[in-house]
Amino acid sequence: MATDRRDKLWRIAGVSIWTSSLVLWIVLWFFNPYASTGETITIPGMVMILVALFGVFASMKGSGMGQLLASLGSILPIGLYVLGSPGLFAFIGVLNIVAIIPAGYFLVFGRATNLSKSAENR
Repeated sequence: MATDRRDKLWRIAGVSIWTSSLVLWIVLWFFNPYASTGETITIPGMVMILVALFGVFASMKGSGMGQLLASLGSILPIGLYVLGSPGLFAFIGVLNIVAIIPAGYFLVFGRATNLSKSAENR
């Protein structure tokens, strides 16, 4: 019972991290307060929005590998760039790094609880 509650809390943490990242990406590409002109969305912007959506769905499912892939796919090409940028959008990189923590929980403890549940069913 305690592991189900813990899993639910880690899922909520992952969903909130990825939703925050998704909101920041949408604000960056559609409502950028630092841009002087209205920029249209580009292919990298669309890819980062899709990666953040994938992270939300992986967190809801409790897939540690999906969350890890989303985090690494988001931080490596563009996340490190925005991490070094001044202003609000540096939090995108921070959130991508922090998103590794729930992924690690599900990779380590999710597998252990699944193995123990399958051993109990035998």
